[in-house]
Amino acid sequence: MYSKKLSIIIPAYKEGAWIRPHLKQVKKKISEFIPNYEIIIVVDGIINETFKEAKKVDGIKVHGYTKNMGKGFALKYGFSKSTGDIITFLDADGDIDAAQLRNLYPYLSSSDMVIGSKRNPF
Repeated sequence: MYSKKLSIIIPAYKEGAWIRPHLKQVKKKISEFIPNYEIIIVVDGIINETFKEAKKVDGIKVHGYTKNMGKGFALKYGFSKSTGDIITFLDADGDIDAAQLRNLYPYLSSSDMVIGSKRNPF
């Protein structure tokens, strides 16, 4: 059922040590429903603890740059590094549970664009 590769972009700025357990949780939840995926974290700005902690999680692609350019730039940068058929993003603060992507995947795989909302979760 889930044949298309899913790229998940996570822009991050000054998340610190919190990022490692969060990335592990995202990876675990995504792997439960889709076999073909990649998780790309883009550290926006200072290559600091966030970058170092993210590098400790196996199977996560970590990218970053030294000047803070904002979330939009981080997302575009992540999109340029992705190899998936479907591209989505999650915020680094964990506000949206990665398991919600299971509910969105059927729409993502059959539409040109899907817009989600924190106010009206699936």
